[in-house]
Amino acid sequence: LLEFCAGKKIPLTSLYFLHFQNHKGQRNTCEEKLFYGAKTIQETLSLTDGSLKFEISPQAFFQPNTKIAEILYAKTLEAAQLTGNETVFDLYCGTGTIGLFCASKAAHVYGIELNASAIENARVNAAANGIDNAEFMVGDVEKILPNFMSELKHAPEVVLVDPPRNGLAPKVVESVAKFAPARIVYVSCNPTSLARDAALFSKTGYTLVSVQPVDQFPQTYHIECVALFVKVIS
Repeated sequence: LLEFCAGKKIPLTSLYFLHFQNHKGQRNTCEEKLFYGAKTIQETLSLTDGSLKFEISPQAFFQPNTKIAEILYAKTLEAAQLTGNETVFDLYCGTGTIGLFCASKAAHVYGIELNASAIENARVNAAANGIDNAEFMVGDVEKILPNFMSELKHAPEVVLVDPPRNGLAPKVVESVAKFAPARIVYVSCNPTSLARDAALFSKTGYTLVSVQPVDQFPQTYHIECVALFVKVIS
C-alpha cells in the first residue's frame, strides 16, 4: 500500500492495522498497530467566531465531511443559544468538537464519552486550543449521569447529545430530563431514532421546537439533524 500511494503520489499521513476481536460474554477488544506515519491526524474546523484544531486517533469518531461538519456545528451552537453563563453537558462528545466550540460561549462544559482514545484526544484538543473551562471524562453516559447529578454544584442549562445511530437509551432521556435544562440540542444521524426519542422527551416535559436537516453526503441517505427541545414552563 505504501508503494502504491508513493507511485500514485497519494499523500499518506498514517497507516494503521486494527485487529478487532469478539469475546463471547466479555467486552470486545481492538489491537492497534501503527505501520507508518503519525499516531494521530490533525483537522481544523472553522466557524464564524474562529477556528479550532483537533487531534484524532484511529478509533475516535470525527465527522468525515469537514465543510458540512462546520455547518452542522454552527447550527448546533445556534440552537444552544449560549450567553456565556451556562453550564453545558456534551454527551457522546467524541474528540470534543461540539463542546470545545461551546466553551468560549459558556461558563463550563462537561463532556462524557465511552471511547477512551476520543477522550484523550478531547483533553489534548482543549489544551492545544487554550481552553480551560471544559472537562472530559471516560464512561458510559447511561451509567454516569445518575451519579453525576449528586456531584454537580450547578445543574446544566443546556445539554447537547450526539449519540450513535441507535439513539438514546430511555434511561438517558430520563436522566437528562431530571437535570431540567432549559434547552436540549439533539444532533442525530438517524431520523428514525430521533423521532422515537423526541416522543420520549415530550413525555418528560419538553417540546420539540425546531429540526434543521444538514445533508452530509448529497445523493445518499446520510442526513444529520439538529433538533432543539425546550422545557415546558407550566
